[in-house]
Amino acid sequence: MSKYDVAAVRKRLQEKQGNRFKDANEFRPPKNPDDNKTVRIRFYVLPPLTAGDKCADGVASESMDMFYVQNGAHWINNRTHPCPRVHEDEEECPLCQLGFDLMGETDVKDERRAIAKQWLPRTQYAVNVYFPKDKVNPEELAGKVMWMNASKQVFDIWEACIMNDEEGDPADPQAYGVFYDENDSYCFQLEIGKNGDWNSYKTSKFLANVGKRPMARDKDNKALPKRIEAILSQRHDLFTKFGARDPEALAALAKQMLSGEPKKDDDAGFDSDDTKTEAAAEESVEETVDVVDEVVEDSVDEAVEEEAVEEEAVEEDSVDEAAGFGEDAEDAKEAKKEDKAAGAGDDIEDNELQDLLAEIESDD
Repeated sequence: MSKYDVAAVRKRLQEKQGNRFKDANEFRPPKNPDDNKTVRIRFYVLPPLTAGDKCADGVASESMDMFYVQNGAHWINNRTHPCPRVHEDEEECPLCQLGFDLMGETDVKDERRAIAKQWLPRTQYAVNVYFPKDKVNPEELAGKVMWMNASKQVFDIWEACIMNDEEGDPADPQAYGVFYDENDSYCFQLEIGKNGDWNSYKTSKFLANVGKRPMARDKDNKALPKRIEAILSQRHDLFTKFGARDPEALAALAKQMLSGEPKKDDDAGFDSDDTKTEAAAEESVEETVDVVDEVVEDSVDEAVEEEAVEEEAVEEDSVDEAAGFGEDAEDAKEAKKEDKAAGAGDDIEDNELQDLLAEIESDD
């Protein structure tokens, strides 16, 4: 056994690289290069970890109160600075507060947009996901457990499912209730369309026609307990994926920026093309987030191999085809219709600041 603490080394590496640590276990939706096609990837969102649970990182450091870990970061001096307000909900953030104060001093839309772009973070939602063997999924993802930092556009679909009490009717089934129970779950289809230069996830959906099923099952749709246990044991400790929140350091940074003092380590050790533009392009900017004090936040390469088990799981595509989710003409027709609708981008609430932040990165 090595004398070095790998967790400590990773943490220090993350700090040294300006919190832009590239985690091989993070799934990032690929960019869609084609205006006329939709990229589809299917996965199950996994249930939350409890402190002490076995996971890919050893054991979980703390318990998750929900299936996701909310997070967000400010991007300043080519570095990410985790936002304590977004992470901790009630914790104050000096950078956010300064942004709120500055936005309150002007009614000019372009000025408010520039302030929001400079000072406010984008909220994201980290979840563990399992990619079943499915003809829709790339081979390199099949059977893998990774974590994903989902956008608000995707999270809204998940939230709507939980808040929905109605399963619909056979002609129009609806996903409803808790969708991440390992023995009674919906498969989620991430649909990556294109809205200008950005990805759009507007048409993503749960496969409600298939219904809720165990994440791993036999040909009779009965759960395979050992396989499910192996999947859950490969979840990732999401709390360790983000840098420490330091309000005092953020207050000093805000003061430095307002004073116009020279900034140190501007490049954070990255090439010129490995900076904010690249980071901003990874997600669609047509995202909206929580309204806080009347301000809206705009807010991998390898995966861990799933633990081997003796039971053989049924391929998702064979079951989905039987339920009408195959890549047949009807599915293609529906996809074409949804792609056309996706061109409008994310649905944005009727709020001036949401409009501002939805437009922000399109200027980059």
